[in-house]
Amino acid sequence: MKRHPNVIVCLSDQWRAFEAGCYGNQAIQTPHLDRLAEEGIRFETAVSNFPVCTPARSEVISGQHYRTCSPISCNTNELWPEKSRTWFPQPTIAERFREANYETALIGKWHMGPEPLLCGFDSAIYPCIVHRHYDQEYVENGGEPFRVGEFGPNYEKRRLSDFLGQTRENPFFLYYNISQPHMPLGEGNLPNQFRGLYEKDQLPLRPNVFRDGVMADCDEWFWTYLDPDFWYRTMVLGEKPRETDHPPEGYNLRDLYRDYYEMVTCADEQLGHLMDELRRLGLAEDTILVFSSDHGDNLGSHHLFNKGQLIEESIRVPLVYWAPDRYAPRVERKRLGQLIDIMPTMLDLAGIGVPEGLHGRSIRSVLEGSESEGEQNLAFIETPGGEIGVRSSIHMLGAKIDPESNSILEDEMIFYDLEQDPFEENNIAGNLDSLPLQNALFQRLQSWHAKTPRFASTGVGNE
Repeated sequence: MKRHPNVIVCLSDQWRAFEAGCYGNQAIQTPHLDRLAEEGIRFETAVSNFPVCTPARSEVISGQHYRTCSPISCNTNELWPEKSRTWFPQPTIAERFREANYETALIGKWHMGPEPLLCGFDSAIYPCIVHRHYDQEYVENGGEPFRVGEFGPNYEKRRLSDFLGQTRENPFFLYYNISQPHMPLGEGNLPNQFRGLYEKDQLPLRPNVFRDGVMADCDEWFWTYLDPDFWYRTMVLGEKPRETDHPPEGYNLRDLYRDYYEMVTCADEQLGHLMDELRRLGLAEDTILVFSSDHGDNLGSHHLFNKGQLIEESIRVPLVYWAPDRYAPRVERKRLGQLIDIMPTMLDLAGIGVPEGLHGRSIRSVLEGSESEGEQNLAFIETPGGEIGVRSSIHMLGAKIDPESNSILEDEMIFYDLEQDPFEENNIAGNLDSLPLQNALFQRLQSWHAKTPRFASTGVGNE
């Protein structure tokens, strides 16, 4: 009897779909993701269900919306992870695989509430400081932190090679995280081999970075992208900015695009190392893999930065399912991909039962080419600012939640036709021609909001 396949969930951090060759960007160098897409099933449109690091990652490993699997809105506390299991009332993806006699491992960024060993991982090595690429501290299997002076992703690549090279009787489940292209960006935050790859004036800016002809500009945000300590000092410790907290003279959005492109190519190289190791060690034929990102990056679109918004730049992510010995390569253009479907899909592909209680659903039939677009082709999205939305394959509808009544406010609704308006510059909410479709999507959003429960801890796994 053939054993179950090895399974890898690989997430990058803050890599939006628009910066990848396989998604039509001819200016950027992403040869490894492009090859993965050529060999796998690439989803033309895929979204994060909560475009912030901690919530998105929680949804990936739980298969549930963040409001259900976690007691908080977002993680900004530096003293994480916790030594008790207060999150994830249902078993995680790692626990499900371990129940099926898989060896389970985490390598790279964690950035969720409980200690990974409490969430089904047999082994875990992850950075303590979530947004730093050099001079990083790591924790291995719950031990004491130790400092790694080199470029952290290079250290993680070596640990990946060590893990994949081990001789084992049982299959493995690996949750492998690539911390780039999340800030900090620019000089001093990545190896020199990636500097100078791009000329800033030759990079395509998204049209919606301009407002009345004025390009987005914000020195405080620029410095947040460049300085590995600024966000921690100001947001976590509550310190006031220092006089030296400012970007280089003349730094503008084109510089930020260049720095982001360089870090994307750096992340792509780390993905390439993973794929090269699978081939070198003879593991490729017995492994199924999914690659995506937790969310995108606004990069000045609508004059917004970072992420967490109900806009395409925040929510759109690359998504490739890779199992070339099982499924012929192709581009899935009808079905909307989403992060919350990763857990049930990977369990199903591995031949392990999909448990009840998940909000995501297995898209195995989509990968097999036996399911059309269908009624379920909707993604429900939350943000830390109290907005919720529903994304179809070609439309986005969003609204705010009243914090007192928890009801959806209809007076500030957004509705975009993304075929006609891909940069979301013309809000057609209330237009008579689109009102029937808008109302239908709003009813679906209301139903989801009413039926999707808020977190209620069951104490699972507390020690």
